[in-house]
Amino acid sequence: MRDLSLRYTEQMLVYVRSEDEAALAAIVAIGCEIVASDLPIEEIAGLQEEAVLAVSRLHWTESPDVVVRRSSVCLAELLIGYSVAYRDRAELVARERRRIAQHDRRLAALGQLVGGVAHELNNLLQPIRGMAELGLLDVPPSGTLHTYFAAVLSSAEQAACIVRGILGYLRQEAPQLRPIGIGHALERSVEFARMGIVPGLRLRLEVAERDAVVIGDESELTQIIVNLVQNAARAMHGKGDIVIRVERTPARSSMAGEGVLITVRDDGPGMDATVAAQAFDPFFTTRPPGEGTGLGLAIVREIVHAWGGEVSLDTAPGRGTMVIVRLPVQCGQNREH
Repeated sequence: MRDLSLRYTEQMLVYVRSEDEAALAAIVAIGCEIVASDLPIEEIAGLQEEAVLAVSRLHWTESPDVVVRRSSVCLAELLIGYSVAYRDRAELVARERRRIAQHDRRLAALGQLVGGVAHELNNLLQPIRGMAELGLLDVPPSGTLHTYFAAVLSSAEQAACIVRGILGYLRQEAPQLRPIGIGHALERSVEFARMGIVPGLRLRLEVAERDAVVIGDESELTQIIVNLVQNAARAMHGKGDIVIRVERTPARSSMAGEGVLITVRDDGPGMDATVAAQAFDPFFTTRPPGEGTGLGLAIVREIVHAWGGEVSLDTAPGRGTMVIVRLPVQCGQNREH
């Protein structure tokens, strides 16, 4: 504010002395700066008062009427600059609000569509699961058909979990959480994720923490791992290493007590800062139309937050991507294996 006051006084003195049009142009720019600095219009009164006092302390060859008139012209130009800048900013804000409102309406409509599709898929999965369960009862436990039926049932259950994740993200179904042993549950989740990767990919699990208990859902954990592994696989175009690690992490200010850290690291191309900043946004994807919904990471974040945890990215172009999931440890709970 002090800098603006000094500059306005200087330009007023120039104009009163010589009626220099360049001084008026500079004063208009000062009016624009007042808006850009988020200063209220009342501050103009202070600028004018200081400038007029500075003018009055000098001896002028011009008549007092001329000095007053030229000082008033300066104030008028200052107000013009302020008004134009304020109008432009108001129009910009209004356009941005309309854009956000339109985006929100599109998201709401898309959410309703996704929710309807998820419910329909859930209805289709029920007979698949039922027939697979009946098939398991009708064939010998050691036969090939038993293996096939078990794979169909497991896939149907995971598909149902994905549907629940989508519905949970859309707030149509509340998650049902319980204590789980993170190390053992993660081993089972990784084995399921391993079934869906191509031969050129290598998926490795490093378990440095096996016995910690978290409050979550094992099917949702599998959904997290499957989503992250599939994202990494697409980023690496089916070739490379994916390393999943679980370990103990010290207490953080945002989480009470110790926690567990699950990281999923790939050696793909990585993301730049712009893409990484939007990676968890719903329906954001860098893949071509028809090759991704942009919901994978958004659902991962929603699940992790529902468990009381945090998720973040460590990535940069040329050095791959690591997804970091932090979960609070629950003490005094019985594990489920």
